[in-house]
Amino acid sequence: MRTKDLEYFVSLIQLKSFSKVSEKFKVSQPTVSAAIQRLEREFNTHLIIRDNPHLPLKLTDSGQKLLVHSKNILSDYKLAQSEIAHGIENKLIIGMPPLIEITYLPKVARQLPTELFQQVMHISQGSIATLKDLKNGDLDVALLGYLDQFTDETIKMITFDEQPFSIIMPKTNRLANSKGFYFKDIQSQKFISLKNSFVQKQAFKYLSQINHIRPKIIFETSEVQSVINMVANGMGIALLSNSITINDPRLTSIPILDSNSPIFKVGLAYRRSSVFSPQQQKLLNAILTAFTLGKKKLDNP
Repeated sequence: MRTKDLEYFVSLIQLKSFSKVSEKFKVSQPTVSAAIQRLEREFNTHLIIRDNPHLPLKLTDSGQKLLVHSKNILSDYKLAQSEIAHGIENKLIIGMPPLIEITYLPKVARQLPTELFQQVMHISQGSIATLKDLKNGDLDVALLGYLDQFTDETIKMITFDEQPFSIIMPKTNRLANSKGFYFKDIQSQKFISLKNSFVQKQAFKYLSQINHIRPKIIFETSEVQSVINMVANGMGIALLSNSITINDPRLTSIPILDSNSPIFKVGLAYRRSSVFSPQQQKLLNAILTAFTLGKKKLDNP
């Protein structure tokens, strides 16, 4: 069986047109038709209902089954290509959101031997894109932030840090001398927030929901430093995790007192199906050690 035949088949169901599939792959329509016929001969069944060429394509029951398995086969094939290529190159491609890159990557850089760190290729992008690229094989591992539980069963998560959230406000704010806040007690304050793709925004939404309040956000940004600068200039207050270092002398950090306040967690994630080369595993174990997890070693399937 040819994997290209499966690619044509899956694309045909998605695009519902032989001509569009031929355009996508830059092949002739007879090439696509021949691929479908090969699959039908191989499985000894009809895959597509061809009663009326003017109606949308429909799958037979056998076609429905093959579609599900074809997607899995093509996904595993792509993962195998990526893992083998990265292993041959003795490289470890690691992705992470910008906030985690700023906060945690320097710790690895300081503690890893130079010759090992040079074998790590890091990609900085949003959390959603990082997880997607990890699952489809473009990344070998990822550093990800999350709240409370990470529930994706296809991903192994090794948590290496947990930090509470605090309120950041100017020392000139009348509440700046408080020892702590219940979130509902500051609902009248104006908030500066990170955007929806950040875990901090998820924590803000969660605290708002459980307290049945709707605090006012006057400014959203993708840059942590912009949040800090806006707060330092008296524009509002912010909810940030304690993993973020605040050096501005104009600001103070005050704990959240809610008993069910979320916890910001950061972990090293990889696909449960991953098979790492000895050199890649050495790199991963060195990274875990750098995060003070020397007792934790990576289990290579």
